[in-house]
Order: sequence, then structure tokens, then C-alpha cells
Amino acid sequence: MDFFFVEYRDPIVGLIFLTILIFVISISNLIWKTFANKDNEQNLEKFIKKFEINNDHKELLKASNLSLNNLNSLADIFTKSGEFEKATQIYLISLEKSKDKNEQEYIFLSLAKIYFKAGFLEKSKEVLLNALKIRPRNKEALKLLKIIYLRLKNYKEVLNILDCLFELNEDISKEKEFIKLLQINNDDIDKNEKIAKIIKENIQNNDFSKRFLYQNYNYFIEQNLENI
Repeated sequence: MDFFFVEYRDPIVGLIFLTILIFVISISNLIWKTFANKDNEQNLEKFIKKFEINNDHKELLKASNLSLNNLNSLADIFTKSGEFEKATQIYLISLEKSKDKNEQEYIFLSLAKIYFKAGFLEKSKEVLLNALKIRPRNKEALKLLKIIYLRLKNYKEVLNILDCLFELNEDISKEKEFIKLLQINNDDIDKNEKIAKIIKENIQNNDFSKRFLYQNYNYFIEQNLENI
């Protein structure tokens, strides 16, 4: 046991031991970062190959000296003109060329918006999840993902995202109540059970919930008619 306390007897040996320890930790951290970056690059390559479409201009753009800003501007022009396929391919080329996390986050978000506009909700969802891996507190990505989950009727995930937005100081109280009603409405239970579950949601002072109950189940709870 005296070996571990040798630095108390000899300061030079203690300093050498500390230097070796720092060196080992630094090397270990460098090796971990190298493997982590390699893993990220491999995942990015898999993502690009999964979504890319072969076309005549792809290799030409890959070989070009166009900057990322130029490529992204070109993709934006195609997006505005409704040529979504060309826009997605240019963004994928930008993604392949980019090594900066902030740039990758921007490209992922732009790609997700295109897939969303084109009606490919599952693709848009997958791309957004990649953007959120880079920056989990990206409000814009969270809000778009919330809409996608809502359209897919995945109300549980919508509620999870609303909780994330609440942590980011967003007012989600009324929206959360509405999603809970939709979730109950989508449950595979009979009408009376749904009515009972909705009433349990403390709707006595919520005119919107009362209206929802009446419109969907013809169940009336007295309320202020001016608010209907």
C-alpha cells in the first residue's frame, strides 16, 4: 500500500506519476473521440446511401468546387419551385461534404422540411431525429416533429415532445389537454369508457373539452354558450 503514497515522500516521483496519469487519460480520450467520430461518419454514410437517388447531375455536383452555402442556396431554389427530388439530392451532397455539426443540423432540418412538404412523413421524422441527436433543444425541429407525430396519430410521442417544449419555456397547457382528448378518442375502447375517461380529465372549467365531448359523443355538460 505504501507504493500509492510514494508521492508524499518524494515530490518528484509524485509529479512523474501525475504526468503519466494525465498522459494516459488524454490518450484514452483521444482514442475514444477517434472511434466516436468514425462511428458518426459511418452512420452519416448509411443515412446518405439510404435516401439518395441516382441521377445524371449528382456526380457532377459532388465533384464541383461549389461551397456548402452555394449548394444549400441551389437546393433552396429547387425547393421553392417544387422540385423536391432535386433539392433533396443537393442537400444530401451538402451533408456528405459537411464536417461541421451546426451545418449538418441545418441540412437535416432543411431536408426534413422538404420531405414534410412532399408528404413523406416517415422520412421527415427520421431526418428530424438525426437533427435532434446533434442538438436536442432545437425548438424548430421539435415543433415540426410534433406535427408529424400528430398526423401519424402517435399521441404518446406528441405528449413527450410537448413535455420537452415545456422544459424550453413553451406554453403547452391547452395543447396538451387537446392531445389527451385525441388520445382517448383514438383508444380501442367503447364509447362510454371514452366519455368517462374524458370527464376524468378535469374538464369542468374547460369549455373546449366540453365542446369536444358534445361534438364527438353527443354528451352535453352545461357550459357558457358564448364560449362554444
